[in-house]
Amino acid sequence: MLVRTIKDIYHEELDGIYPREEVSSFFSILVDHYLGFERFILVMKPDLMLSKEEEAPLFEALARLKKEYPVQYITGKTHFMDMELSVNEHTLIPRPETEELVRWPG
Repeated sequence: MLVRTIKDIYHEELDGIYPREEVSSFFSILVDHYLGFERFILVMKPDLMLSKEEEAPLFEALARLKKEYPVQYITGKTHFMDMELSVNEHTLIPRPETEELVRWPG
């Protein structure tokens, strides 16, 4: 299936749950995580064809996103204060506001 088609499916399935920009961000994060494709590749090669094996984890992630499962739990990582942290469903995901508070001069 074409990458562009899968992205369209993400929007069809998730735009009623999340803002459109967030759905695009999820898709980019997951394509990078599972396939190692950076965002610019999706723009430069929208007709890129994926095999069934390559697209399977993207559809598994889509099912989890539809249940409002955090993308950080799906990828197992998040960023906080220039660090990449491992996370799972037993971990609190740091919010951007927390980083601002930590950096706030006291």
